[in-house]
Amino acid sequence: SSSSSSSLSASNQNTESNSRQPPTFLSVLATLRAPLLELAFFPPQFVAAAHFPVYTTSPTDFSRAMLHSLAFLTSLQIDENTNEDSQMMGGIVGEAATRVAAAFRNNVGVSFTSLDGNHRNHQNQNPLHDRFGSELLHLSWKSLEENELDLIMSLISRPGGQTAVLTPSLADKLKHLPLFETLAGPPRVALLPSTHRSTNTTTATNNAATFNSSTTTEDNDFYTLGMDMFDDTRGLPLPPSAKGRFLINKPELVDVYRDLGITTLSIAGVVTRFLLPNFQEMEESEQSTLLLFLKNNWLELKRDNEEFLNAMKDVAFCKVAEINVKPSTLLDPNHQLLSYLFNDDKTAFPPSDFCDEEWLSILRECGLKSKLDRDTYLRSARHIEDLCSFPLEPEVEDKASQLLRFLIEHDDEFFDPTFTRSLGMIKFVPAERIEWKASSMNSINAIDNNENEGSMLVSFSEAAVFKDRHLVWSSKHVIPVHLVPPQMMWSSLSIKTPPEIEHVLRHFKCLITAPNFDRWPFPDPAVAVFNSIFTYLEDNWDKVSPAIKSSLKEIPCVPVGMTLVKASRLYFRMGTSQNLAPFMFEVPRALGSHEKLLKALGAKQTPTISDFNEFLLELNGECKGSSLNPNEVEATLKVVRSVAADRQKQTLDQQAASPIDIYVPDDRCTMVTTKEVLFNDSPWLRGRVRPESMRYVHPFLDLSTCRSLHIANVSDVIEEQLEEGFQPAYCDEKYGDEPQRFSALLTSRELAVGITCILEHHQSGANVQGFNHDTNEVSPEKMTDKVQRAISGYDVRYVDDIRSRFLRRIQNKNNTSSSSSHQNITDKEYMVDITSNTGAIGSLHFILPNTGKGDLYHKGKHSSILIARSQLPSSITPAYVVALALVHHVLPIAITSSLGVIAPLAAILGSHVEEVGPVLRLLRLEQDERGTRERRRGVPGQLLLDEDKSNIEFKPLRVFVPDEVVACDPNNDGALIYARVLITPEDEADDSYSSNGPAEESSSTLNTVDNYAPINSIKKVRLLVGPGLAPIVKLASDVYSFKAARERMTNQDDDIDQTSTHIDQDRIVNIPSYRENLQPISSSSVSPPASSLSNNQDHKENNTSMTASSTIGSKSSPLGESEMLEAVEGILAKVDLSLKSDQKALMADTLRLKARLDATSHDLEISRSKVAELTDDFARIPDEYRCPITRELMDDPVICSDGHTYERDAIERWLRGHRNSPKTNAPLSTRTVLPNHNLRVIIESFKSRRGM
Repeated sequence: SSSSSSSLSASNQNTESNSRQPPTFLSVLATLRAPLLELAFFPPQFVAAAHFPVYTTSPTDFSRAMLHSLAFLTSLQIDENTNEDSQMMGGIVGEAATRVAAAFRNNVGVSFTSLDGNHRNHQNQNPLHDRFGSELLHLSWKSLEENELDLIMSLISRPGGQTAVLTPSLADKLKHLPLFETLAGPPRVALLPSTHRSTNTTTATNNAATFNSSTTTEDNDFYTLGMDMFDDTRGLPLPPSAKGRFLINKPELVDVYRDLGITTLSIAGVVTRFLLPNFQEMEESEQSTLLLFLKNNWLELKRDNEEFLNAMKDVAFCKVAEINVKPSTLLDPNHQLLSYLFNDDKTAFPPSDFCDEEWLSILRECGLKSKLDRDTYLRSARHIEDLCSFPLEPEVEDKASQLLRFLIEHDDEFFDPTFTRSLGMIKFVPAERIEWKASSMNSINAIDNNENEGSMLVSFSEAAVFKDRHLVWSSKHVIPVHLVPPQMMWSSLSIKTPPEIEHVLRHFKCLITAPNFDRWPFPDPAVAVFNSIFTYLEDNWDKVSPAIKSSLKEIPCVPVGMTLVKASRLYFRMGTSQNLAPFMFEVPRALGSHEKLLKALGAKQTPTISDFNEFLLELNGECKGSSLNPNEVEATLKVVRSVAADRQKQTLDQQAASPIDIYVPDDRCTMVTTKEVLFNDSPWLRGRVRPESMRYVHPFLDLSTCRSLHIANVSDVIEEQLEEGFQPAYCDEKYGDEPQRFSALLTSRELAVGITCILEHHQSGANVQGFNHDTNEVSPEKMTDKVQRAISGYDVRYVDDIRSRFLRRIQNKNNTSSSSSHQNITDKEYMVDITSNTGAIGSLHFILPNTGKGDLYHKGKHSSILIARSQLPSSITPAYVVALALVHHVLPIAITSSLGVIAPLAAILGSHVEEVGPVLRLLRLEQDERGTRERRRGVPGQLLLDEDKSNIEFKPLRVFVPDEVVACDPNNDGALIYARVLITPEDEADDSYSSNGPAEESSSTLNTVDNYAPINSIKKVRLLVGPGLAPIVKLASDVYSFKAARERMTNQDDDIDQTSTHIDQDRIVNIPSYRENLQPISSSSVSPPASSLSNNQDHKENNTSMTASSTIGSKSSPLGESEMLEAVEGILAKVDLSLKSDQKALMADTLRLKARLDATSHDLEISRSKVAELTDDFARIPDEYRCPITRELMDDPVICSDGHTYERDAIERWLRGHRNSPKTNAPLSTRTVLPNHNLRVIIESFKSRRGM
């Protein structure tokens, strides 16, 4: 109405003048410039009255109506750029708009045809529009003073002085009104800012909403402080942005705040919601104040708010290196291990301000790492990894060790697959590695040297555990034994055990290619390391590539002592071979279990001659012309001698069929072929021939060895010839008949006998050339004849001087024509002059064949021995020179040391014929006929001496010992000769051969199961019947042995030379008597043939054959049934007996039964042996374990009053009838016995160990 408009206008005009007066509701509305449009909220009678002030029927209704109106008007959003109609209709919506339109139509005179603002009837002008213009709906909240706002607030909150009860709808409307005071001060704010609010009315609210509310559930939450905090907030540095969120807590508004859902925060809530989230925005002084407050009120804060502790854990309030960090990122300085591990990193711990115990207690609750858990352990491991350097510092190594020890001691806390997988990749494990620098080799690549030698920090995946140290200590770092983690973690830590084969092979290469193997750097012995490697290779041999396998066969890779040896030069049994170090060895005992691997690498059971030949060839390639050291020379000579010894066992035809060309050491200790060297039997040629023209075999190889190897003598290839154009000037007449006396002496029998006598005395050092392969002719008479034939064809001539040249015979390999400096002998040989510049002069004798025919050793008649008589000094006699000529050129001998022959020969040459015998006696060189005969005794091929013929015996069932001297008739001509039982190297290499005797084949009818060979069976025996002759094989029935001297002593009264009693040839052997002779078969022997042995009846078949346990045994072949019967018939034929056909069958059955009996006897013998062992065990029971009464092992030992221990049953029986000691016979003080518990325990342990 117009009156209401006038009143409202008047009130609006007098607002400023009456500002100091208590505000009235109308004045407030005027100040707000709020039109009374919301008349629909007033009772109808008041609307009809249309005059102000408007009063409702009750204060509560008025309060509610005012709240609705203000909330509605506040929610309008006016766009000042639109026209009036738009302004009026733009903010009126819904039911309220309808009611307002009706009110205006009935009372104000304003009618609306529609609500969309498209049409409007202007019956009258709007009086409100005339008064307020376009700012009709703008509420000027900022124009209100505090007391005016308080009035509105009091009308709403306490209508009529009573507490208002706000429904949720009314509370929501109230939240939109900017009536609330905050700690930030004016302007007042609305609790729920509307997006439709005008700019003027929302400024304060927007300012209040700018604080950090990240910890709240809603961005627009407001709070009140407790009454005790309202004034000073207890000194907390509340930030300005946060103050706008706290409403001033007035007592009259408590109920309103409750209805509005405003939360009253405690000090802990303030800190949790507003201070801690904004800690980083505070000034440093404010932060310090807050921290001091937290420290002083920690328990209270933690008790009052459950979220407080979680908020503290998320706040970075510890300043470390000018950066605020959370406590959970720091470590407890009081933790001993952590403080040691991170003593080099101060940023890992709280700053000094936080290191007092009170703060540390707070920090621990906020997440300070005070325990070495999984995350902290990983952090510690990475920290140590960052400290790694080379060389590794001791402190860092100690830190890593202590960290690992903690893992081992608390393994149950860290056993988590995720954790261990992460830990396995961190390089914090202290491990050791020995880098042994290796030399490059053709077959094995050199080891790559790197800087990882010694202790380093590695990851578990890169390291090996201590138990695998032998396999990889030079190729991988090894974790010390005290730092190895529990085995259950190995897989998740990526520890590989056993290591990969690549690492093992690399380590093995390093070991076997190291140039200083004798400087073994590893603590454990080399044999232990190689044992482990060989075991690994045996288990993974299929993974080794063929190229590596081939390389390992070619290089030394097996340790023998402190030397590496090729596997091909190792043997599991050297047999009769001598020590051949440093080239060939027996497999060390420590490596004997790796037989399979060693054989795969080339090791063999026993060395053979082919192995020796191959070794010499390899040695030459390895030496490449360099000299051998003394040990190498000694071993090489042993090998050469073994090859030569094998050659000596061959016949001449066999040697010719298998020519040999091996490498041997020369006199300079370098390896050369046998064709390049000579045996120096003429050392006097040194200086007379050019040195480069001759190479001599090593002087430790004797003549016999060199001949077996076809090494020529110097005297065989060097020929001395008179210088071309030189004519000797004879001067015999100057010296009377001296030359003629020598010539006459050479034709005498006495000289030949004297030379033979000298040779016999020198036989130990001489080798008779002419008789090497015809030992049957070696007798003093035959030797004398041969010597006489050799020397009788020479005479002696004196000349003034001798000028000669030395020509060497050389094989013409290419069969090409020689140069003019050579003298061709044949198409295959030519002569080369090797005389030195001064070598033409110097010869004191020369053999001149007058006929020019024959060779230098067997001259025909009229060959002359020229003596340079004029050149002889006074100290050298002509006889000595003649002796030189005879020994070196005439006599049919080759003497390794001729000085022992030349001197006595010169003595007899200087005498007359009749003085030869006396001179020999003066020289003590008389002929020893007995000694000569004795030297022939036992020599294979020599005829039996008379004294041995009477001592032979016939025992076809005995076992012959290797190298035993026996007698046989190889040609079946009745001439018995000496022979030796032979065991060849091939026999020794046979696996069936053992030191206890030969193992026979199971095919024989005489054998039993399990390859048990009966000892007393006729065998084949291999015999050596002469040097250079092939061994022969004879049945044992054709071999005679010799009686033992002790057996002959028991029959010394018998006539051992008388012949046996004649036995009628028609006499037939009865089978029963023959079986009697066979029983017991193990101790039977057959009597010697009657033609050669005594008929002593006491001697019968009591000779006991050798048993397998007492002899080495000979390699003899078993006989079949037919062969055995044939042998028996042969045996009987020797005593003029024979078998009938039915007896043959019966004997065959007997032999088969005997074989079974032997098998049973063998089993019985084994059982007896076991019984004997048990008996021995029982006999070895200590006396203190035996009862003195029963002498048996005690079961229940007790102590008697005499102090001795007895079996309980035995002593109790004794005490029933005696009062004295059974051992000392002294009176007993009491009959009470006490158990001996200690002895009983000892006896039970003894019985357990012995299986009793």
